[in-house]
Amino acid sequence: MTNAVLLADRPDHVPEHLAVDFDFIGETKNGVRWQEGMAEVFRRHGPIIWTPHSGGYWLVGGYEELLDMVQDAVTFSSDNTKYPPERMYPRNLPFFTDAPEHPHYRAPLVAAMKPALINAMKADIRDRARSLVADLAPQGRCDIVSAYTEILPISVVLDLVGLPTDQIRAWRAMMPAILNSPTAEGREVVKRQIREIVKPFIAERRRERKNDMISMLLDAGFDGRPFTDDEMNVYVASMFTAGLDTVTGSMSFAIYHLAKDQALQARLRASPELIPAAIEEFLRRYSIVSFRRYVMQDVEFHGVTMKKYDRVAYITAAGNLDPSVFTNPLEIDLDRSDPPHLAFLAGPHRCAGSHLARAEMAIAYEESLAGLPPFQLDPDVTIEPSTGWNRAGCVVRTGCLFPATGGR
Repeated sequence: MTNAVLLADRPDHVPEHLAVDFDFIGETKNGVRWQEGMAEVFRRHGPIIWTPHSGGYWLVGGYEELLDMVQDAVTFSSDNTKYPPERMYPRNLPFFTDAPEHPHYRAPLVAAMKPALINAMKADIRDRARSLVADLAPQGRCDIVSAYTEILPISVVLDLVGLPTDQIRAWRAMMPAILNSPTAEGREVVKRQIREIVKPFIAERRRERKNDMISMLLDAGFDGRPFTDDEMNVYVASMFTAGLDTVTGSMSFAIYHLAKDQALQARLRASPELIPAAIEEFLRRYSIVSFRRYVMQDVEFHGVTMKKYDRVAYITAAGNLDPSVFTNPLEIDLDRSDPPHLAFLAGPHRCAGSHLARAEMAIAYEESLAGLPPFQLDPDVTIEPSTGWNRAGCVVRTGCLFPATGGR
């Protein structure tokens, strides 16, 4: 999605050699190998570059640089209301906030994602996974995204938040408009629609609490006071959009890899105790989350001059394939001893849902490997990657898979 209107002139503080004509949001030439393509861009040009696309912004793709950036929330703000062109748009709570507010907004989410609570959910997640796999097994082929990696994690999160699961496909169809828009104005159009969707469910919980996150938020509040109506609408809408995207994308890439790598698929079938190690490697190899920060003060960052109100995007897909940190980064190595990946970020904005995500992935892979015969990619299906800020999965569709030993 290249928009010439949004091409920016190179600012004086951006050296010519760091200005790269690269449309991160709309880049498609590397197809489903997009993470590999991203890593190559930074390998050629360095760990920090500037692009004129989408109004002009920095891209950080080196592991050490990315780690330092996400841990410095003072210099690199998550709060879009501190950035003049976006001040009129609501913050995505709790994600787009900084200290001292951020810990108070984040606390209810952390409470809902404690390992003990996630462990209590595992039996239900496994029942859902087994039911879905049981439906797929006799078919001989399937679209793994629409039949499995969309339905399982999204239904779990919607139930957790307190939203119905009967409109998953319609709601997920709203995501490209958010992820592919190069402007905050374009993203806000759909975010406003989502806030309207969640309003009646919040009103219902005000009248009668249930065992869900909406009720928990209403009871928790912000530092001793109740959340306002606007805060509730934005918070629940943020959880809604987060639940529709990231775990589905991560699972889709992992199963895509297993369909290509028959040896690894067989190894995990024979030794399911290796699945946790495989999860970490899939998260590293196929990272999908990228998002924006706003520079709050002039700074020299790893030898690069950034000015107040510059925009910065962190590219975990490139950082997790940084060859200076990871040995043979494109390989899935279940015995890897390199530093930890940054798929869930680090610092104050580290993903609070990582425990749930790992639990969902473990169960999804265990049940699909146990319940389906060996599978491979359907050669008649073209797999296309999604584009946007979060490259959530393989896609238009992750591609159909069918049993390697079965019929079609």
